[in-house]
Amino acid sequence: MAGEPVPDGNYPARLPLLAAAAACVLSAVLFFLGTGLHPIWWMTWLAPLPPLVVAPRVSGRRAFLIGAVAWFVGASNLWRYLGIVVQVPMLLVVIASALPACVFGAAILLHRRYLHRRRPWSATFVVPALWVTFEYAYAAVSPHGTFGALAYSQMDWLPIVQVASVAGPWGIDACLLSFPAAIATWINARDRRRATSQAVVVAVVLAVALVWGWRRTIESPARDGHAVRVALVASDLPANRFPATDELSLALIRQYTDQIGRLASRLKDDAPAGTDTAIVLPEKIGILSDRAVPEMDAMLQRTATESDATVVAGIDRGSATVRRNEARVYAPGAASVMVYDKHHLIPGLEAVDEAGTSRLIVSRSSGDWGVEICKDMDFPALAREYARDGIALLLVPAWDFDVDGWLHSRMAILRGVEGGFAIARAAKQGRLSVTDARGRVVAEAASDVAPFATLVTTVHAAHEATIYARFGNWFAWLSLIVLAGIAVRDVVMRPRRRAS
Repeated sequence: MAGEPVPDGNYPARLPLLAAAAACVLSAVLFFLGTGLHPIWWMTWLAPLPPLVVAPRVSGRRAFLIGAVAWFVGASNLWRYLGIVVQVPMLLVVIASALPACVFGAAILLHRRYLHRRRPWSATFVVPALWVTFEYAYAAVSPHGTFGALAYSQMDWLPIVQVASVAGPWGIDACLLSFPAAIATWINARDRRRATSQAVVVAVVLAVALVWGWRRTIESPARDGHAVRVALVASDLPANRFPATDELSLALIRQYTDQIGRLASRLKDDAPAGTDTAIVLPEKIGILSDRAVPEMDAMLQRTATESDATVVAGIDRGSATVRRNEARVYAPGAASVMVYDKHHLIPGLEAVDEAGTSRLIVSRSSGDWGVEICKDMDFPALAREYARDGIALLLVPAWDFDVDGWLHSRMAILRGVEGGFAIARAAKQGRLSVTDARGRVVAEAASDVAPFATLVTTVHAAHEATIYARFGNWFAWLSLIVLAGIAVRDVVMRPRRRAS
C-alpha cells in the first residue's frame, strides 16, 4: 500500500509493515489487559500510545486500521461474558465492539492528519474530544448505559477516580486519552516549541487532578455526616438464587429473616444509642404473586421493628407474564411499606418486567437515603437526581453474574463519587460492598463465602455536593465544542491551504 504524500515533508512516507503490525499487537494486548471485567488500570494509560506514535509514519488507511484493529481485539475480552453469560446475540456483541473500534481508528487518523499539518494542539486534543463525545452519545442511547466505558478501568486507582466528582466518567476518559496523545504529539512534532507547550499544559492539568484526587482519598469524611450501621446478606446456594413459586420464595424470606435476627446483636455492638441501621438483601430474592406479598411484608416489617433497622429486600412481584422488579423498604414501626421499581431492565432477561419511573427517598435521623436496583447504577442520570435530592446513602439490592462481580460493584462505586454519597450494595452471585462518598471501600465480601454471606460494618453517611451532580454532563458538551472548533478551523483554513 503506497504511502500518502506528507505536506511538510518531515515524516517518511511509510513505516515497515512489521513495525506497524507490532504497534497494533502491543496496543491490542494493553487494551485486552487494561479493560474488561478485571482491568489492570495502568495498562489503559499506555494502550493508545503505540498507534498514536506510528500514525504519522504510515498511510492514513493503515493508521486507521492499526487503531481500529487494536481496539477491536482488545474488546474481545468481554465477548464470552456478553455472549454466554448475559446472552447478548453474538452479532450484536461484534457490532458493539466494531463501532468504538472505528471511532478509535478515526481518532488515530485525525491525530495523524493534524500532526502532518503542524497543528500539535489539535493533534493532541482531537483524540480525547472525539472519544468523549462518542462515549457520551453512545451511553445516551444504549440500553446498557455506560457499561463498557473506559473510565471503569481506573476504579483501582482512586486519585484519578475523584475527577468524576467534577466531570463525570467523561473527565476520566479525557485524562486517559490526552496523556498518550500529548506524548505522541511531542515525540512526532517538528515544531517542538508548540509541541512542548501542549505537553506541558496536559502534564500540569493531570498533575493537579492527581494531587487533588490524592488529597480527597486521604481526607476524613465530611464533619456533618452521621455513622450508619450497615448489614448486607446474600445467599448463592443454587436453590436460593431465584425460587419461582410463592411457597419457595416465602421459605427463603424466612431464612433471610432468621439471618437478620442472628445479626441483631452485632448491629448494636460499638454503636452509640440512636445510630441508624440499614439491612440490604439482594435483588429478586424470588417470584411472589400479589396474594403472597402481604405475608412477606408482615415477616419483614416485624423483623425491621424487632431489629430497629430499615430493611430493603428485592422481589419479582406478579405473574409469569407481567412482573415488577421491586425493592420493598421496611422502616421500624412504619405503618406501610415503601416500594421502588427498577428503572433500567436487562433487555431479554427481564422482558416480563415493567420499568419504574419514580425515585424513593427514605428519611432517617442520619439523613435521606435513596434506593436503586442493580442495573440502575449503570446510568449516571438517575444517581445524579438522587444527588440533587441530597441523599447521604444509597441502598442497592443487586444480582450479578459471578464473573462480573468486581466490575459491576465498581461501576456502582463511581456513582457515589459522582454524586457525593455512600453506597451499600448487596448482590447475590457478586459482591457485598459498602463504600463512602470518595469511592473508598469500607468493607467488602464475596457473596459465595457462606450459605448466607453477611457483611456488617459502619459507614460515614454524608452528602457531599459535587460539580458533576449540579451541572451534569458539561464536560461531554465541552468535548463536543472542542471537536466542532477543530472542524471549523479546518473549514476556515482550507482556502489558505489551497492557495499555499
